[in-house]
Amino acid sequence: MEYSTISAESLKQKQKTRVVVNGRNLLLLWLNDQPHAILDKCPHMGSPLSTGSFQDGILKCKDHLLEIDIAKKQIVDSPKSRFLMMGEFDSSIRSYEAFVKDGIVIVKM
Repeated sequence: MEYSTISAESLKQKQKTRVVVNGRNLLLLWLNDQPHAILDKCPHMGSPLSTGSFQDGILKCKDHLLEIDIAKKQIVDSPKSRFLMMGEFDSSIRSYEAFVKDGIVIVKM
């Protein structure tokens, strides 16, 4: 199913925003002139990713500073991720297809 969220222009300006889609907390991000949608839940301890920082395509969890590459939808391999014991099975992020249609960001679930 496809769900309308916010305007693409609004997401471009904000760069990231939390939305609820079909009962799920999602984080929408704008990167490389396109929207991205991920579950708003850090794979480490479940903290909301929407409270973290987003710069140069990297989303950083506020609680433990775990870094996520939004384009790859994966945790950045780093000493921090190894310290937090984020193995290869924990490295992917739950993501959803997102696109712009008639100026609105659509999330497909």
